Amino acid sequence: MEKTVRAFADMASEQLKQYDERRELKRRKELQDLREMMEKSSREVLARHEKLKAEHRHRAEILNQKLWEAEQQRLRRVEQERLQKEEGQIRLRRLYALQEEMLHLIQQLGASEQQHRDLKGDLSAFHTRGNRLCGLISGNIWANCENGLPTAEDQAVAERALQEMRDLLMNSEQEITRACEDKRRQEAEEAPVKQQESQGKQGPEVHTESLAPSQGLGRKQNEELQFKAQDSTMQWYQQLQDVASQCVLAFEGLTSSKDSQVRKIKMDLQKAATIPVSQISTLSGSKLKEVFDKIHDLLSGKSVQSGGRSGSVALHPQGLDFVQYKLAEKFVDAWLPSGGFQGGTAQRISETHVWDDPSVCYHHPAPGAI
Repeated sequence: MEKTVRAFADMASEQLKQYDERRELKRRKELQDLREMMEKSSREVLARHEKLKAEHRHRAEILNQKLWEAEQQRLRRVEQERLQKEEGQIRLRRLYALQEEMLHLIQQLGASEQQHRDLKGDLSAFHTRGNRLCGLISGNIWANCENGLPTAEDQAVAERALQEMRDLLMNSEQEITRACEDKRRQEAEEAPVKQQESQGKQGPEVHTESLAPSQGLGRKQNEELQFKAQDSTMQWYQQLQDVASQCVLAFEGLTSSKDSQVRKIKMDLQKAATIPVSQISTLSGSKLKEVFDKIHDLLSGKSVQSGGRSGSVALHPQGLDFVQYKLAEKFVDAWLPSGGFQGGTAQRISETHVWDDPSVCYHHPAPGAI
């Protein structure tokens, strides 16, 4: 009996031991599975992380490439704008040079017209067309000063206008040459006739002068003739009136404009033209030369300061004609008693021989002709 009980106890102990071993084995297996599962999860997380890092690196490379390209485009655009600005500045300087040459040519044209007004050929059409061409370049420069730098097309238009002005001056010179030849030919044809007429009049004139003191009727006729101008004098007077009218019409657009800016330009030009002439009677030496230099600069298209304001004939197409007329008018008024000048102005102008000065007479003969 005791052996049986011991056998059952040993069997129960053995079974308990086996049960504990199986339970421990199961626990170890579960731990192993859990460890493997965690390792697998860690590997998956690490793989996803590496993949995200690679994607991020790729996106960063693409972004850096785009940023580099954008910076290169910006640099190219800045360089292109710089080159365009430099080209625009060169074109603007070229336009100023073209305008200066245009003003010089139109001064030559005006001087030729003033010097040859006694010819039969009509030169006013050349001067009118020259003023329009000058206004074209001045308007071009004015528009570019307001809106930006000039383009190649603007420069081409100005160069074509200048070339047309050169052709115009050449045609004017040819017209003047032809008119001079016609005049010389006509004078040569009329010379024998005039000589015969003068020879035929010498006898009657002497006879009339001998009878004039003794005849009351002759004295009366001579007195009447003193108050009656000859036909040639009246014709010359009418020509002067026509010339004056043409001079005024040349800048009518400037004087009759209602625009405030144009009026301001007109007042500045009038001051710049008249104030230096008014100072002649009170100046001498180098100061007087400065006045003539200022007149020269004004007629050359440069900006001149007078009365606290600056004026330039380049600001308006008709500015040069206006200034030339005002200068001529001011110099003429210096000799008139009612001109309002100081007593020494006329004498001072005569002593200085203003239109004998090379810088004024040679380059700007138009005011003297007017």
